[in-house]
Amino acid sequence: MKYWLLRQPLFKRLLTFKRLLTFTCTCGLIIAWNTICLSSTQSKETGALSEPIKTFIEENLNKKIWYGIYLKDKKYGYASHVFAKDAKHNYLIETLNLVLKQKEENKNFTTTITMKQYFNLITGEFLKCTNENDESAANVRSVNSATVVDDFLVVQSPKGTKTKLPWSKNYNLQRYLNSIMWVRSNPEIGSRINYSYVDCATGKVAKTESKLIEIKQTLIGG
Repeated sequence: MKYWLLRQPLFKRLLTFKRLLTFTCTCGLIIAWNTICLSSTQSKETGALSEPIKTFIEENLNKKIWYGIYLKDKKYGYASHVFAKDAKHNYLIETLNLVLKQKEENKNFTTTITMKQYFNLITGEFLKCTNENDESAANVRSVNSATVVDDFLVVQSPKGTKTKLPWSKNYNLQRYLNSIMWVRSNPEIGSRINYSYVDCATGKVAKTESKLIEIKQTLIGG
């Protein structure tokens, strides 16, 4: 498998180990696929998904991708990613599952993180996201969610507290897939990409930039 190494300025602002690994894995997912031509995701006239994006979705449905999670060349766990439709084929559901092996005070423990995003399959609008964390050491499970209701994003904490935030709908399937499409265009080393993602715990849309610094070939599972 070919993989890309990206430099992330945002790492300097990620203070916790878990957030750092989560962001690393999200970026790893973005760079794990092959080539696709760049195109507009949505029709400006109708708001509907373009044909290239519909094709991309159909080609990648229910295809689970596995990969390792590394930080400074040390493996910390593994992850899987898959696109699927709901039973009525109204939504595109992206699921990213991460299993992190960690050690503190000479004790080993596992953290499992399951992140999901839901998009409207016709318009590409972002609908909701959920983040579920399970920690084996403390036997703790927590769930964050953020759901679009009218022009607001309702964020719910693990304790059930809800916060209502303005939602502009600027974050959608087009913005999310831009980075994937960029990688699939075979960018040159040194190229940069700006992209966005929703922090399900805060409801904020984070914007960041990645730089392609290296391309390697590696054998996985062989």
